[in-house]
Amino acid sequence: MRLKYCLIIFCVIACNNSKNDINYILTNDTSKYWDVLQLPGFYQKDSSKVYPFYCYYFDKNGKRIFYQYIKGKRIQYSSGDIVIPEIWKPLTDTTILLGNTVCKIDKLIKDTFIYSNKFGQVILTSADK
Repeated sequence: MRLKYCLIIFCVIACNNSKNDINYILTNDTSKYWDVLQLPGFYQKDSSKVYPFYCYYFDKNGKRIFYQYIKGKRIQYSSGDIVIPEIWKPLTDTTILLGNTVCKIDKLIKDTFIYSNKFGQVILTSADK
């Protein structure tokens, strides 16, 4: 019985650490910008050069802002009448909520974040260099 309690406590701590790791990598413990290098429908697949047009900003309080690059400057994206929810939240160690969409985390390391959603795979790289 004691072994079961120890195992449950270990699992809870491990799950919390995974979420904390996701938070730390995405925000660097404060906030962090991530360039969107591949977004389904925005790039030609045969192009050998990829330049970011968009950027995500994540902060440790769960705020996510969508930016676009205009003439090399990062400008907050204006979507007109379309509302883009400015939230993000790790749900498990393999899923994350981005706006209203639950996404599968394919890879998340210090400078690369790859996730999949119903539209396809999205690749981001750290813009904070």
